[in-house]
Formats: sequence, C-alpha cells, structure tokens
Amino acid sequence: MQSPTKIKIPKIISFGRLIGPGGCNLKPIEEETGTHIYVITDAKPPHIEVKINEKITLLSCKDRIKEASDKLKELMKTIDLEMKNRQKNTVKKKVNNNNHKENHYEKSKRWKENNLKRERIASERK
Repeated sequence: MQSPTKIKIPKIISFGRLIGPGGCNLKPIEEETGTHIYVITDAKPPHIEVKINEKITLLSCKDRIKEASDKLKELMKTIDLEMKNRQKNTVKKKVNNNNHKENHYEKSKRWKENNLKRERIASERK
C-alpha cells in the first residue's frame, strides 16, 4: 500500500470553493482516478491527502495518485484565477462607483447653479 500524497492548499483558496457544493469538484476526480481525497483543514498548513481506493484496481497506485494530484493542482489553479479575477472586478466596481458618485455630485451642483440662475432671472423680471 502506498502512503498518501499531500498537496498544500494555497491561502487564497477557500475550502468550500475547493470541495464544491456536495463535493461536486472532488467526487469526479476520485471516481476517475480510483482514489480517496481528503481535505485536511485543521492542519498547518491545510492540505489535501490523496489515498488509493483499494476497492478499485484501474492503474498502478503511482499512476492513480499522480493523475489525481495533477487534476487537483489544475482545479486549484482554476479557482486561484477565478479568485484573482473576482478581486480585480471588485476593485473596478469600486472605482466605477466612485466615478458615479463624482458625476452625481457634479450633476447636483449644476442643478443647483441652474436653479439659482432661474431664481435670479425671475426676481429681475419682477
């Protein structure tokens, strides 16, 4: 029996996003590779353990663990990119919101100036 392989989980990746709803991110990898995948969150650093599923005899143990490890690393890269893109979009939204506030301020300032002009003209006519 081969010892489990450990893969460190980067800090940017949340455990829930890694596992997916109902394990939808990890279960397909387990089924395709004939392994068991455990997310160890209480260890420092948090990591994933990949062990051989003894009930399945597909490929050699090394091949199954390597394939599962490769797929997990690819999954983490994808999640990492999604998180970085989400952070960029959040920063862009904040910038756009600030611009919107400035535009709103300028519009209200213009509106007040126009009202003052109208009042002055109206008072001059009287």
